[in-house]
Amino acid sequence: MNQLNLAQTEQLKEIGAHLRQLRQEQSISTEEVAAKTFIPSRLLKALEEGQSDQLPEPIFIQGFIRRYADALDQDGNALAKTFPTSLLPVKSQTDAQEASSITSSSLLPYVAYILLLITAASGLVYLINKPQTAKPPIQRQNSPIAQQQQTLAKPAPSSPAPPKASQPSSPIQVSVSLKDESWLRVVADGKTQFEGTLTKGKQQTWKAKKQLTIRAGNAGAVLTSFNQGEPKLLGNLGDVKEVTFSPDN
Repeated sequence: MNQLNLAQTEQLKEIGAHLRQLRQEQSISTEEVAAKTFIPSRLLKALEEGQSDQLPEPIFIQGFIRRYADALDQDGNALAKTFPTSLLPVKSQTDAQEASSITSSSLLPYVAYILLLITAASGLVYLINKPQTAKPPIQRQNSPIAQQQQTLAKPAPSSPAPPKASQPSSPIQVSVSLKDESWLRVVADGKTQFEGTLTKGKQQTWKAKKQLTIRAGNAGAVLTSFNQGEPKLLGNLGDVKEVTFSPDN
């Protein structure tokens, strides 16, 4: 679970209390909301109480708020946008120490530059003062020794190297089909290829050479097919799940 900053924590408590009040006014239980939104009841209760340590990343919390409000016939998109998803850095007591150390460490590049100049100058002086070696006597082109050296200098014919076996450029291919709306993050070989919400019926394919990771906010709505294999659900409805695909799968 991610640690929210102070602004996110306070906003989460206000939104959670507002949603709880709306639910109680409509005489709807959390189990009924869970059935409509596919969000587990324990996460709904944590959302209403503002218990950030029981909830996933801020982007998932924003999605929960939107689906919860929609289930209560409210404007889910508008309410979800009031919750910030970016984590602001928290200043620690060591910031002042780190700032003071920057001044002293800023001199290090100049010292290294001076040492580099000294080393380069020493090498130049050595090359200038290096004694020249005597050149070998010139041999006649047609002399027996010259002909023997030319024969030895000729390289032996080499056999052509066997062609290397070509390997597939993308040994990992994962196709995704959405049974319902879900937030997705796709990372291929360490680079984020997609991050956002896909709607019901949407299909997408990603490729990678070493590793491909898919993280879903509604795992039960995501069907995955690895290397054109049989499609499988990523998890259960409302669950946040992350799966990594590699050539060994």
